[in-house]
Amino acid sequence: MGDLAATLSWWLGGGVSVVLAATLGVWLLLPTLPPQLAQHWMRSCLLLLACVFLAYLPASTLALADGPAGELLPTVWLVLWHTHNGAMWLLGAVALIVAAIAISGESARPARSRPRGAMAASLLLFVGARAATGHAAEAGTFSAVVLIHVVHIAAGCAWAGCVMASQAIPRSGPESDVLWQTAFLQRLSQVAALALTLVVVSGLFNVWRILDAAQVSFGTYEQRLTFKLTVVGLAAALGAWNRWIALPRLLQGGASARKPFELSLRAEAVLLVLVLLLAAWLGSTMPSR
Repeated sequence: MGDLAATLSWWLGGGVSVVLAATLGVWLLLPTLPPQLAQHWMRSCLLLLACVFLAYLPASTLALADGPAGELLPTVWLVLWHTHNGAMWLLGAVALIVAAIAISGESARPARSRPRGAMAASLLLFVGARAATGHAAEAGTFSAVVLIHVVHIAAGCAWAGCVMASQAIPRSGPESDVLWQTAFLQRLSQVAALALTLVVVSGLFNVWRILDAAQVSFGTYEQRLTFKLTVVGLAAALGAWNRWIALPRLLQGGASARKPFELSLRAEAVLLVLVLLLAAWLGSTMPSR
């Protein structure tokens, strides 16, 4: 039961990261989306994120407590109110409630910036709650290490989410939509490039911190980390090709460049989803000491 719960926990943890990435991606692309389409996608992403996050709680509780399934409810209560992970889960739940209220406010007053600011704050709070339950929390919940990890998670999810959203949100349409498609792709490229830069800088710090603490040991955690970094490198190479070669060709009117660009973007999205799942896998493994 313990192994099954642990496996389910990290799969659902990865699912939370994937849906969080999609939510961040849609939010970052909102300025280039028609209002009704933007609100539809934000509501859908938030609803799915809430469902996966809710399912993650009992799975992580079983993995943490390693008790019988029949005692799940009292164990969940204990974890929620008497553990650090439970407190961070409650904080994440509060963040999702605020996000739901914010998207409702944005629907009622689309011209005002306050609901959008509340959405940004709630998503950042959710990312912070996630970061404070990982290995970085060993340095303290309010430490610089956790802050850098917040940047790493937010940037990684933003990069993955924008690329994922580009696959889900339709970009085809009448000729009158050409300007919208151009603005959409340009913003996608700009956000992904900035997010990738932050991922690399914060990731290098995380790798240095972990390997320095590992004292040159190269155990299971370090092997998985190497695999993850390899996949990140492949995704970054595809992202660079998309931004500097494929997208300029497409925006210059090269019809033949559309299919290679879309295939490359799809491959980048698959690799980034894999990276998010590998990050959850790493979270279930202790670094070598």
